[in-house]
Amino acid sequence: MEQIIKLHMNHLLSLGFAGLLLLNACSDEPTGSNDEVHATGGREQLLEKVNKVDLSDATIVQKLLPGAAMFDNRESNVTTGWAKGMYPNGNLEGIGHLIEGKPNGPCFFWHRNGIRNQQGGFLDGKKHGLWIHWNESGKETKRENWDNDVLVK
Repeated sequence: MEQIIKLHMNHLLSLGFAGLLLLNACSDEPTGSNDEVHATGGREQLLEKVNKVDLSDATIVQKLLPGAAMFDNRESNVTTGWAKGMYPNGNLEGIGHLIEGKPNGPCFFWHRNGIRNQQGGFLDGKKHGLWIHWNESGKETKRENWDNDVLVK
């Protein structure tokens, strides 16, 4: 009888662990954790996942913030993952993604008053792709295309 109870307990523990793995795999949480560059098999796969994250969606940003490191006092061992900056008034200044210590993927910045400021992307620490800018009233002021930190006209 004791062996049967032990077998059932082991089975339940295995099912519970499998359930947690499945729940994590099916999660709608945005990707790009600090350990994911190694777990996903490489930088390119991580960058592909991270580039799908829409930082203009406030719900997604709110999910990312608790796990994001601070831009200004990031620990040296946190080189891959989401990072954020905050204004002294407590408003969010910006959020972006790092891979191996360099900005990679989307980023989004806000003015001190909480109105969006600019959004764009980085590749190996250099501006890359479309960047959109807004004034403090929220009016779009310009769009720029960047290629490897070079403004494309």
